[in-house]
Order: sequence, then structure tokens, then C-alpha cells
Amino acid sequence: MLSVENERTRPFAEDYARGIMSRTDEPLDVLALWVSRNGKTIPGVLKRSIEDAMHEWNEWQYAKWDQPSKEWQYRDLLNLVHPKPREGSPQEDIFRKIALGGLDNHEDVEELKQEDTWESSLSDDSDDRSKAEKYRAELEEDEDGYSMGLFPRVRQCRDMLEAGLSAEEIFGDVTDDWIRNSRLYPFRFYQAYKAINGGVTTSRGLFGTSGTSAGIDAPAGEVNAAKDFLEHAMQTSTDSLPDVLHNTFVGVDTSGSMSSSVSGDSDLQCVEIASLFGALVYRRGADLAAFASDTKQFHGDRRDTVTTTMENIQSMGVGGGTNGYLIPKALRQNDMTGYNQVIIFTHMQMWDSRSGLRSESTFQDEWNKYKQANPDASLYLVDLQSYGTLQIPEGAQDVYQLQGWTESVIDFIDNMENVDGMIQEIESTEPDR
Repeated sequence: MLSVENERTRPFAEDYARGIMSRTDEPLDVLALWVSRNGKTIPGVLKRSIEDAMHEWNEWQYAKWDQPSKEWQYRDLLNLVHPKPREGSPQEDIFRKIALGGLDNHEDVEELKQEDTWESSLSDDSDDRSKAEKYRAELEEDEDGYSMGLFPRVRQCRDMLEAGLSAEEIFGDVTDDWIRNSRLYPFRFYQAYKAINGGVTTSRGLFGTSGTSAGIDAPAGEVNAAKDFLEHAMQTSTDSLPDVLHNTFVGVDTSGSMSSSVSGDSDLQCVEIASLFGALVYRRGADLAAFASDTKQFHGDRRDTVTTTMENIQSMGVGGGTNGYLIPKALRQNDMTGYNQVIIFTHMQMWDSRSGLRSESTFQDEWNKYKQANPDASLYLVDLQSYGTLQIPEGAQDVYQLQGWTESVIDFIDNMENVDGMIQEIESTEPDR
């Protein structure tokens, strides 16, 4: 997105957009980001880039990534970009299904379909094999040496365990290199870990959970073995995160209101996401503090598991308020102004509980004092619930306020801290046409 807005990188946008938008839902993310920043007038170079990408995908791919719950839909993409089907291309039928499929006044137009996938085989009523047999067939290598990918294995882990598969059947052939090369972030493994955690009585329950609260119907030994794999995968994928975090300080909001869910259709709490990201960057060398009514620096063992670090962050006992300004204040008062990146994971509902007032001015004042001590420092405020509340007015130098959260936030920070290197890499690489 910045490549279109920045004169230095605009010439590269059209050539590289196809490689960047490699998945069918990614043009929707590009569109949402552009409109949120610049309105609905789409520049020609971005329209052409999105149109080129839209001609690369088949109906199965569009159907797979069609997500009705998202704010932006494929219909919106068609209305704003106006892609034209090319001669001999199946896109004419696909675009027609996107535009008209499922509408009451166009009953003759079918909706997008997903066929010949492991998902469709599971729901095929004409196939009388058991669910376990269908899963096992998908996990076996075909004649070309391919089997079910890592992401669907992780996503369907609970369902496969409940169908009667063992952890060895699901993950036994997954190597560390496969994990590193999968481009899956630790968050994905954590989601699966949470989905199966608590289904057996165990002293290792995350955040004190034990018993059968998750209701998973699978043998205890297999659940524990799957959890061990997912824990290992979290740690292995963390090792692949960028090295930009070596001079970073992270503030994790553990206030009482952070126990709310990140969205209406998620059971993940804001404090889970905040402490997960905190644990990841802590393992990569960043320093960290929890904050609420008070703040306290974290001194855990960086060799601990991700989930252990998460639990320890959440149990630091810093109260229930949201005094985020204490992070830059404590760094300055303790002569810790050498950090070039300060990252705050919060829901941005910060108050100064000591005065009873909202803390925007207090936070801004404290950050400005830190910035005076370290003019090269950057601040990243990650608003996990996207309330739209700003602690620092828009346009402040070296301040990045992310509305909503993304598992690739660390890559974003890496790119923002190394813009010149990113541009040099683009200039030295030939696009894949």
C-alpha cells in the first residue's frame, strides 16, 4: 500500500503487486486498507494491479477465500476496480457468479463453488467412508508426493483427534523445516493449542485451566501429544521472526477490560493476543513490561515455552487500570531510553486512574519526553479492538497506530524500521511475470 502512496516506490507497484497479492483474499485486504486511508477513489496503478491478480485465480480459490463476515466482499472489489474478463478466460463466469450469484432476482446464476478439496470430501454424503477414513486418505501422500498441508492439519487438529486419529497420524511427518517454510505465524499454532487445551485433566493446563472445559472427546495421551507438537511449532515458528526486535521494548496491557474478546465471533481475549505477541518478541530478544494500574518489567526465562511466558506475563499483578503512559515514563525515569522501538499492545482504552481522567494527553506528554531523550525512537501502538481511539494525534513523527490487529504486525515493524533496505531489495529483484 505504501508503495502506491510513496513516490520512491510507486514505479514498482504494478510489477510486484501480483507477487504480493498471492492469495485470493488479499486484494480485499488491500482494498480495505486503501479506502480506510484514502477513500474510495482508487488510483489506476492499484486498479491494474488488483485486476491482474484477479485474473490469476480459479473458481475454487475464490470460493475457498470467500468470507461473508468480512467488511469488504468480492462484489465490492468488482464495483471499485471494474476488472474486464479477457478473451478465452473463465473469469467472465466467475465474475458473473461473484456479482449476481445468490441474489433473489438472479436465481439462474449459481454461487461460487468449491470442489475436489478435502473439505468437500468430508461433507460428501454419497461417500460412505467414516470421517476418520476420509482424513487418513487426505493425510496420505498422493502419487505426486503431496498430502494435506500444514495449515489445514493445524486448523482441523481438534476435529481429527475427535474423529479418532492419533497425534502421530496428524503431525508425525511434519519437520521443523516444514514449519519454518510454511509461513504460518505462531498465532495459528496457538489457536489450535487453545482449541484442544482443557479437554483432559492435566497439571499443564494453560492459565490454570484443567478438567474438561473444552469438551474435547479424545484420549488424554493423544491430546497431550498434539499439544506438545503445537507448543514446539509455536517455538520453531518464533525462531523465524525478523531480527528487528533486538533493541525493542514491549508494553503488554493486562488490565481488567482486556479480558474482553477481540471480536464478536472470537473466543480469544485481548489479553491473550497481547501476551502472545509479547511472549513472541520477548523470545526474540525484546524487553517487556506488563502494565495496568501500575507497571512492572518482566524478567522471565527466554527459554521458557511460549505459553509459559504468556501465563507469567498475565500473572504479574499490576492491577486493573489502564495507565499506559507509565511505560514511557518508567523507561525515562529508569534511564532506559536507548530502545529504538517501543511497542504497546492494548485495546487503547487508556485512563489515568491516578487522576480519574482519560490519559491521551498524559501518554503523549510522556512519549514526547522519551522522544526528546531518543530522537530516533519509533512508537507502535497496536489497538487490538480498533475502537478508533488515538493516544497521539495522527501525523506524529515515527508514531504508527495500528487499528485492529494482524499476526504479521512484526513484519510491518521490520519493514517500517528498514525502509531503505526494503527499497534496495525491491530495486535489485526482477518481478516474476
